Amino acid sequence: MLETLEKHVTDQVAWDRFISLGLPTKNSEVFRYVRLNDLYSHSFEKAGTATPALTPKEGQLVFINGRYSEELSCPASGIIVQPLAQAKKTYGSFLNHRLATQLKNEKDPFAALNGALCDNALFLYLPPKSTSRIEIVHHITEHAKPVVIAPRLHIYAGKESEAKIFVSHQAQHWVTSYIDVALDERAHVTMTTVLDENEESWHFDAIRATLKQESHFTSYMLGKGGATARQDYVIHLLEERAEASLYGVCQLEERSHHHVNILMEHHAPNCRSLQHFKNVLKGVSRTSFEGKIYVHQAAQKTEAFQMNNNLILNPRASASSKPNLEIFADDVKASHGSTVGQLDEEQLFYLKTRGIPQDMAKQMLVKGFCQEILDLIEGPHADMCRFS
Repeated sequence: MLETLEKHVTDQVAWDRFISLGLPTKNSEVFRYVRLNDLYSHSFEKAGTATPALTPKEGQLVFINGRYSEELSCPASGIIVQPLAQAKKTYGSFLNHRLATQLKNEKDPFAALNGALCDNALFLYLPPKSTSRIEIVHHITEHAKPVVIAPRLHIYAGKESEAKIFVSHQAQHWVTSYIDVALDERAHVTMTTVLDENEESWHFDAIRATLKQESHFTSYMLGKGGATARQDYVIHLLEERAEASLYGVCQLEERSHHHVNILMEHHAPNCRSLQHFKNVLKGVSRTSFEGKIYVHQAAQKTEAFQMNNNLILNPRASASSKPNLEIFADDVKASHGSTVGQLDEEQLFYLKTRGIPQDMAKQMLVKGFCQEILDLIEGPHADMCRFS
């Protein structure tokens, strides 16, 4: 696989970092349950260029085969949108240092691979005190052979800006995606990601965020399962009273896999973080959750919470969960936990005695299991992940 990918490299420094990290194996704790051998058995080409017949829509930013398309995008007024190559010149004093530092510290090989393969990445600047609603749409055109798609997005939220960002993927082949969000003081960014995957797709997300004083970052993930999907989060709360919240709801069918890996790092006092991920598993599907809250000694009065809930609808499905804490401060409120279970037979019996057919009763209980998180999500995006 490496020989095929190397000829498509666009950033040699990122490729060298990827090679130094090496392709992960089952011996790597955070990749223990990922079907790596199945992935490595494929030979992926870089996705070709194309311009499908799409009509630009206001407020929509469009990626075609992982490349930002200026022609098909229509940015909302009040925000600045530039290809990353141009932004490196315009905002070089900030951006070049951040890119170099992140690559140096990157631990996920697939995040480094994205940097090596990405072509026409996007930089999005939210000016101070601006308010915006942004939709980012990924389209993949038809390919006869398996291809790799490497979209990349860098977001800088200025002081007191507020943005609601909606990201939708129609995953096919292998998508290795990277999103980096830098929040200045009192900025608020909410990002909702919908993964609409087919049964043969591979989707690896790397989400990186840094938060300054009193900034808020909220992420929602809705997934419907593919061959394998994986989200890797690294969040740094750098200054006082920053808040980060990560939520996810995923329904897996047949042989789908979904994996989540999180590092939530508290550097400063009086910060708060929350993680809550729920999975519904059917068939012989599988999930894993590996989450770490790391509290530095200086991060006194931290509040940090983590929960992973799994609902097993078939005895052949399986869920693995490993929430954990590393705390070096002595004034902290923190908790972590996980649950793995089946539908409650007493609740199911109660609904059936009220004349509700068994299949409908099961659907109601599954929906109730997910609703706690779905109720937090605005607009029609929650409806894109239906639980039946």
